[in-house]
Amino acid sequence: MTRRSSPFDVSHFKSEQLKVHIDGRDLTIERHQEVKTAHEYIKKAFTHKWALPEECDLDAVHTELENGGHLSVETPKTGHLTNRRLLPILPAKKK
Repeated sequence: MTRRSSPFDVSHFKSEQLKVHIDGRDLTIERHQEVKTAHEYIKKAFTHKWALPEECDLDAVHTELENGGHLSVETPKTGHLTNRRLLPILPAKKK
């Protein structure tokens, strides 16, 4: 089983401001923030979305937030769709 890790710099956000979810094969990272003061209303949002590859094990996808503010998304492969295969060793043809 091989893994793919995609780091995202989220050091400017609190973990409770982030949401990561999977819908089918689409993984989405979202951030929403609303700030209301007596004189203004600020709404900030971003969305990062991409399709997970067919060989990705959807049940094993997980995230980790490191101390430096990097969100890592681990997408392990199942192995059933990789191009690896066992090759038989055949004797050389006699000349």
